[in-house]
Amino acid sequence: MNQHTLPWKLLEHPADIRIEVYGTNLEQIFLNSALAMTSIITGTDGNTEELFGKNLSLKSDSLEDLIVDWLREILFLFNVKRFVFCDASLKIDETNTIEARLFGYFTESSDRFLDGVEIKGITYHGLLLEKTGDGFLARIIFDV
Repeated sequence: MNQHTLPWKLLEHPADIRIEVYGTNLEQIFLNSALAMTSIITGTDGNTEELFGKNLSLKSDSLEDLIVDWLREILFLFNVKRFVFCDASLKIDETNTIEARLFGYFTESSDRFLDGVEIKGITYHGLLLEKTGDGFLARIIFDV
């Protein structure tokens, strides 16, 4: 796998936020993508909250659809339920289904994330999910 401090990095984009994510398998790519998005949203928030678990099951037509649906669901949970994603145990099968146990905390207000950036959506524009010689790589653009 690529030697990076984080399993993702920001890439240049003229208007939105574009990231590149690394993982040794699909589950790691999905987890690292969600962690990257949450890091962008929350900024330097130092969580000291109690973590709660939440089950999530999604099925999509393709892996590209699945990663977009996965990130949209985590963004929905943040925006509507105020659930801040921190970690997950997950399994992706050959039918493009993800079964996950999400771990995170609930926050009263997003005002605590002053260092963060509001993400409005996950786009298909420029979406890339591919197998590489040493794992998987994803490129994702967030609409801000």
